Amino acid sequence: MTPRPEISVVLVNWNTRDLLRTCLASLRAHLPPLAHEVIVVDNGSSDGSAEMVAREFPEVTLVQNGENLGFGRANNVGMARARGELLLLLNTDACLVDGGVHALVERLRLRPEVGLIGPRLVGPNGTLQASAHRFVTLGRLALEELGLYKLLPHRRVAEMFLGGYWPHAGERGVDWVSGACMLVRRCVFESTGGFDPTIFLYGEDEEWCERIRRTGWSVLFSPVATVVHLRHGTADRYLGQDVRVGRCLRASGELLRRRQGNLAAATAGVVRVVGALLKLSVFGARRLVRGASVEGDEARWLARTVLVHYWRHWRSAGLGA
Repeated sequence: MTPRPEISVVLVNWNTRDLLRTCLASLRAHLPPLAHEVIVVDNGSSDGSAEMVAREFPEVTLVQNGENLGFGRANNVGMARARGELLLLLNTDACLVDGGVHALVERLRLRPEVGLIGPRLVGPNGTLQASAHRFVTLGRLALEELGLYKLLPHRRVAEMFLGGYWPHAGERGVDWVSGACMLVRRCVFESTGGFDPTIFLYGEDEEWCERIRRTGWSVLFSPVATVVHLRHGTADRYLGQDVRVGRCLRASGELLRRRQGNLAAATAGVVRVVGALLKLSVFGARRLVRGASVEGDEARWLARTVLVHYWRHWRSAGLGA
């Protein structure tokens, strides 16, 4: 009988064959000598992903779904199939660059109160990505979207938001970590049931971390491991940027509704629209004075996308007729 692995790696794939190949090669290179198994849950891909795995990575367990179940449900399928006491959830657009996962495993073993731990994420060029976060509340959202956080000391802002305001320099407890890479105890998965299967894509990592914390476990960020992540590369390719942003906004609104109620969620939409109008005004004026810039053009595009999203949302609800 095959010995039980120390860690089970679960990857969910949907038409990302080339990224999946790179990710699996990084696991093959950097996980040994840690006893492990790798499980790929394929969500009905049509790009030859499953055939590539079977041909080039015969050691990998391949689970094939007949349709796209979404990120959360497919990860739950993989975790239920896994045999390890520790479960590493990794996006196919992420890859290991060294043996940092070994250090992450040791940190989890030394911290019995921690149910889930996340590493530092960086882009392909080494740029730090927001890897650890605070839960969205109406108060935090208003401070950020309306630019009021700029009136506060930087240290206070970093503590209040984490994410892109915090340098990710030290290990600390956080509200939630990015689902691009999570190391979680099997018993945590079994006691919580894993990701919310009703969330198809975006928001499932935040929601699960919230339930994990409610059951008494803590969530930890640790910079002992670094994982390279493309960040939205696959979503933008298959969904398009506008659709991806819209899904993120809907997910954020739904989680806020669950957390603080319907009124808070409705108010958040108004706050986002006001914030988008402010950004369009500020960055539009800067463009006239200073000329075009990548930062300004990205901010203006995002603001317009937010406005279009809420205009469509309110029209569909009969509020804009």
